[in-house]
Amino acid sequence: MAKGALNRYQTVNLDKKNRHYQRKQRAIFKVSYTDYSRNTSNRLTGVKRYKVAGGYISGNPRLVTNLYYQGRPHSRQVRVIARPGIRGYQHQNLTGRSYKIPKGKVLKIRRIIVRNGLVNRYQLTNGHYITANKTFVKTK
Repeated sequence: MAKGALNRYQTVNLDKKNRHYQRKQRAIFKVSYTDYSRNTSNRLTGVKRYKVAGGYISGNPRLVTNLYYQGRPHSRQVRVIARPGIRGYQHQNLTGRSYKIPKGKVLKIRRIIVRNGLVNRYQLTNGHYITANKTFVKTK
């Protein structure tokens, strides 16, 4: 997920720009693999780049971040920020009986669950599960 304005390039050395994303777009990319620029003779000293659909983006941590929270928040609380709200589920794969959680609600987190190495879930203190997606919830 882009933190700010970002460019997508055709080559790993970021030579030819083929798309610009504005800060307000909050572009989301699925990374195919990580590569390094070949400006230097040693591959290990190259700069990190992410291969995404359509080209390469910078691997600078000031510009990109994970789409899902990776750990439990320090305050153990999250706030729902999605306009329509989110849903709470009985099972960690977000199935089973669900209920609506409105925007602005503060929820207490028991632990974080990692699924498939890519998608994370939060387990609430009542035993139900919600998404850890940064576009739906925000740590307090």
